[in-house]
Amino acid sequence: MVHRTKIDWWLIGLVGALMFVCLVGGVFLIVRKGDWAMGLGGILAFLAIFAMAFPTRYEITSDRLRVRAGLFLWKIPLRSIRSARYSSNPLSSPAWSLRRIHVAYERPGGRRSFVLISPRDREGFMRELAEATPGLELQGERLVREIRLESTEGKDP
Repeated sequence: MVHRTKIDWWLIGLVGALMFVCLVGGVFLIVRKGDWAMGLGGILAFLAIFAMAFPTRYEITSDRLRVRAGLFLWKIPLRSIRSARYSSNPLSSPAWSLRRIHVAYERPGGRRSFVLISPRDREGFMRELAEATPGLELQGERLVREIRLESTEGKDP
């Protein structure tokens, strides 16, 4: 299922204002000042922000969590997800709201990483992720990987 990003309008306004300044400033510098280098820089900054931000969505497939933010695409194997929890971390991320989910996972080679996402329905997303991911268990407001310990009964130390 595809989950659209939750939107904090103040955040869209802030990024939108930055994009507006880049675009209008770039055009102004070209038209009024004849400064093509700086003007194109402003226009390219506008295009870069747009290309990195739109659209933003999250999809849980049979074997992956796909996170799309503009031209960027994270493909996180479900088996590599270690945990998921609610967060309001303001770090830059593919999320248009501060009502986020912190998804911790392991990259190939064992290096740990995380991504912050903001699906509209956080609770529904967490339930779906738990159902789709063997070994992840919903414990309150967190998803955690079950750790199975082997029994040592009857074994010599």
